[in-house]
Amino acid sequence: MIIPDGPKGPDRKFKLGAIKLATETGAALVPFSFSARRKKILHSWDRFEMFFPFTRIAAVYGDPIEIPPNLPPARMEEERLRAEKIMVEFDARIDRTFY
Repeated sequence: MIIPDGPKGPDRKFKLGAIKLATETGAALVPFSFSARRKKILHSWDRFEMFFPFTRIAAVYGDPIEIPPNLPPARMEEERLRAEKIMVEFDARIDRTFY
């Protein structure tokens, strides 16, 4: 599993690493998100979520995002933005299931 916003953020800002890896290997990116009915969101760069005991949790994956093989460097930013948009919208949709 790759966390596409990287270890230092910023939150939900997709980095190029996942795009480069997908275009070189032919692997698809599969959105994955989780949310909970009762949680605490920390004031950290990644808005880390701590779920309360005995709360209902959803862990959901979405449709694969196909990245064209052997992308030229000029198109990587375009694909990065497309994948970022899909992932952010997917994550928001999962969070809305609990609100």
